[in-house]
Amino acid sequence: MKLALRYISFFTIMLVAFSCEFDENGKMPDDIKEVCFPYLQINSETSSPFFNMNDPEAYTLNGIVDVIFKDIPFDKLRVVVVYSGNFETPYTLVDNITSVPFNLSVSGNDLLSSIEELSDFSQITLDDNFKIYVIPTVDGQDYPPYQLLDGKVYSTVSASIYNNLVAFTGSNSADVNVSVMMVCDLANGANDLAGSWDGTDAWFWPGSGISTTAISADTLLVNGLGAPFIEEWWGETVIEGGSFKMFVSTFGTLTIPRQYIYTTEYEGDPYDYEIEGSGFWDNCGTKPVLKISYDIYYAGDVAGLAATYSAYLDGNSYLYTEITLQ
Repeated sequence: MKLALRYISFFTIMLVAFSCEFDENGKMPDDIKEVCFPYLQINSETSSPFFNMNDPEAYTLNGIVDVIFKDIPFDKLRVVVVYSGNFETPYTLVDNITSVPFNLSVSGNDLLSSIEELSDFSQITLDDNFKIYVIPTVDGQDYPPYQLLDGKVYSTVSASIYNNLVAFTGSNSADVNVSVMMVCDLANGANDLAGSWDGTDAWFWPGSGISTTAISADTLLVNGLGAPFIEEWWGETVIEGGSFKMFVSTFGTLTIPRQYIYTTEYEGDPYDYEIEGSGFWDNCGTKPVLKISYDIYYAGDVAGLAATYSAYLDGNSYLYTEITLQ
């Protein structure tokens, strides 16, 4: 095996056994189908990836509210938002949804007007966050996907059951987590992110060999990312390539589409590899910072090296790089 022995985390869904009587927030269903299982199908092309403190009114979330079990009748669906982990008080964004699919559109002003603690955008801080999800009402009973028990928040559906259900509905979600960030504009587009970088690459290796060149207003040619990982950890020598394109949005995100990155040599044979990833750029400090999550793939493989060998990477199923422009 060609292996030299040597955090995006979204959130953890906990499995807790609830009975119909043992729940301080109301009874739980005996059959998961009783709650019809609503979900959100988000339009990523027209939705904001986060809440930008520098332009809060620009936040938008667009998508569709639907249910998996369409044969289960429901009284209504209610789209709610939890502000900074206060699950005791979810605030209503949209009420009385009685038919699906339902077109959902949430703006920054909708969040502000719905959350009672907030009277002005200036009260929102970088430590805050929003969680948006759907509560179904069936036979007069609300079935929220999150429940409070002894002051702790638990999911009412196990991760394994949920993942199996989502497989039938595509890339949808039971909820949407919205982070609060601050985006400071790039005056010259991708050109402001061109140059030599330093920091940490692929969790453990120096990022001093990474450089970027602007090839358009929204595209960088990146060189050197992942090279120490493939050579020192995977144990193969890069003999060709090493550069790839990374797209830079105006609202702080980075996108690395699946593409060729380099060719290596192992025991005299060449091997082609590909890269895919995403991240964020931060231009609010003294120097720009890039935060990139990615993985390296054998050409055509579904799973990347980090995902496949996460047990050898302290459990990390992706590679993470955080670098600062020099």
